[in-house]
Amino acid sequence: MKELIRIFTKVSLPILFIQLTSCVSTESVTVTTIHLQEATVSGPINQAPIHLTKETDTPFFTVSPRFSYTKSQQVNAYVSGHTPVNSEGVFQVDTVFYTDGSISFNQANGANIYEYNGKNLTWDIASVTAGIDFDARITKSFAAFAGVNYSSTNNRNVWGGNVGLAVLMNTNIIGLRLDAGLHVQEIAYDAYTVEIIQTCNNEYVVFYHDLGKSTHWDPFLNLTINTVSPNAFVNFFLNLGYTQQTLVGFTPEDKDETYYGEYRIFYFEGHREIVEDLRGEATASYLNLTPGLFFRLGQSSRILLGVRFYFDNGLDDSTSSSFILPMMQVDFMF
Repeated sequence: MKELIRIFTKVSLPILFIQLTSCVSTESVTVTTIHLQEATVSGPINQAPIHLTKETDTPFFTVSPRFSYTKSQQVNAYVSGHTPVNSEGVFQVDTVFYTDGSISFNQANGANIYEYNGKNLTWDIASVTAGIDFDARITKSFAAFAGVNYSSTNNRNVWGGNVGLAVLMNTNIIGLRLDAGLHVQEIAYDAYTVEIIQTCNNEYVVFYHDLGKSTHWDPFLNLTINTVSPNAFVNFFLNLGYTQQTLVGFTPEDKDETYYGEYRIFYFEGHREIVEDLRGEATASYLNLTPGLFFRLGQSSRILLGVRFYFDNGLDDSTSSSFILPMMQVDFMF
């Protein structure tokens, strides 16, 4: 009910404006509201890099190939902005055919009066993510880093990366490092969108079906604690962090051929347009924890083994809010 009230408020005010202005003037105005009906996205969970603090204070450069694994899974959630629906949970429209070969759709009168209560977001999570990170310790307590990653889900390949800065310190026992940066991640999407175009006298519904990839920038913050005993065969680390991940963000462009087929689209085009994008945010917010250990492989390399635990509190009504990702990383230090 709250969602219906929000949509009604955002739509009714512009419509009232039209009735008071454009209907008594020579200028035509349209109000377009955009609704996300359904979206399937694929891509990996954003994973911030793990950088350990070495016992030395001298500058050095590290190259770190890494990969992580999680069982194949599909997460379903709710994204606000779906159109109201009829008693069967369907957005009901009437079809109008024109003699010039065009077609239009209108909402069925009095049918779509219920709030949509389903899940309209599906996230196919990549089971394997591979990447390589680069870290440069510039001074005793300052470093810069960047990296790239790759994953594939349902034969759709996506790339990502990270960039950021860090402050660090070490004692004879432990090293501390705080990383702050940005993820950049491609997300593949298959989405269905509806535009409802309201004019002074008529209403038209336009259906979109878009397939593509979108790129999103999201922040992260990481604290890494590790032991720094140079003579020990095994050392330990603990990584704590927070990261965000945007899953949906695109502009509807391609008309849904399921509705239009060989027909041309007919709808009113005004001289002036007011656009209300009612699509809600689909952003995961993770608190993450990664305990692990690392082995030295000589003076200039080491191998890290750990398990990443991710806990999401950003997606609404999600079917899964926790994820476990075993990981392995090899550090080559120069």
